[in-house]
Amino acid sequence: MSKVFILTRVLLKNGNLGFSPSGRSGKRKIKTSLFLGLMILAFLPLALSFGFFTANSYEALAAIGQEGLVMALALSLISFTVFFLGIFYVNGVFYFSQDIESLLPLPLKPAEILGAKLAVTLIFEYLSQLVFLLPVLIAFGFKSGGGILYFLYGLIVFLVFPLIPLILATLINMVVMTFTNLTKNKDRFRIVSGIIALFIAVGLNMFIQKFTGATTNPQELQRIIMEGNNSFANLVAGIFPSTRFAVLALINRASWVGLVNLIFLLLITLGFLGIFFLLGQRLYFRGVVGISEAASRRKRLSEEEFSRSTRQNSGIKSYTLKELRILFRTPTYFLNCILMNFLWPLFLIIPIMTQPDRGDFLQLVGSFISDESRTGIVLAGAFVLTVFVSATNNITSTSISREGRNFFVLKYLPMSYEKQI
Repeated sequence: MSKVFILTRVLLKNGNLGFSPSGRSGKRKIKTSLFLGLMILAFLPLALSFGFFTANSYEALAAIGQEGLVMALALSLISFTVFFLGIFYVNGVFYFSQDIESLLPLPLKPAEILGAKLAVTLIFEYLSQLVFLLPVLIAFGFKSGGGILYFLYGLIVFLVFPLIPLILATLINMVVMTFTNLTKNKDRFRIVSGIIALFIAVGLNMFIQKFTGATTNPQELQRIIMEGNNSFANLVAGIFPSTRFAVLALINRASWVGLVNLIFLLLITLGFLGIFFLLGQRLYFRGVVGISEAASRRKRLSEEEFSRSTRQNSGIKSYTLKELRILFRTPTYFLNCILMNFLWPLFLIIPIMTQPDRGDFLQLVGSFISDESRTGIVLAGAFVLTVFVSATNNITSTSISREGRNFFVLKYLPMSYEKQI
């Protein structure tokens, strides 16, 4: 176990989180501290808004005995967020990091490498939970009068809860990436593998939403809500595995019901960890061996083809084509930068298309859009949303860092920095 902690620390220091200092210089420590402070200031308003929303919702729902619905919705949202982000985090940490082939020859057991990689990915998820889940737990605890026992349960749920959706995302990636070594063009196959893994995740979410929507009609929902006793929270929490146990443990912390559900949550998590290590040792190394190899294609060119391929272009055009090739040919950038442009409309459509009454909803939206007095508002809103989502794409944030370790080469190119930018 000590090797797992040591390896996790080494992986973090090598830059998996992007802000871990690799040295002891004063300047580096100052930059790291400033970066952390900036991140806290950036996400603090969002975290506070979740806390205030939880506090206000608790008061409204407590009047009908459904205050647990706040916690159920929060944990369900966190489950899907961890699962979805885990698809990308696992690809980056387990497969596309630069340390993989350096670790394979070391005297480390497969379980130790898998454990350290999982720990690093889990830290990513904890950072997300600090913004989305921690404010909800704190606000719910104070509004419900939760004592030391509630916050103890909350700490355990915070640490354990993201493991199951993260392990599910990891196993999906492993199953898909295991077949990487069966093809010559590994980068292309990794792109296809990432797309398949992503659509499996989206398809699973669609199935869950469609199943829960089909099994609960509006009359049944009304009956459950009016029943009180947090009955609606039980329904919502049943959408994702382990969510129900976490919710029931928190809202029933004063009785043996809460303790039993917390024990069930821990046992299920241990079971998933066992499955992870059992399958991981069989699948992970089959997909990771030789991952840095690349396929090359040999083709005899005619004189005309050679002349066409070596034709001189302007600096701006050549540099732009180089950037586009990096985006489309590198699996990490293609999945995170290119593919996401086409997926975010899908994420908006999925919740609508999986509802049993989607026809009435679409008819209502259609009548709203067709109203001439609202056409301008609809077009303006769609334009603003599209521009905002597109501008927040990773193409922008990675525009000056996609070169990676070869960034120093930019200094030697016969092109000014202004033209490169």
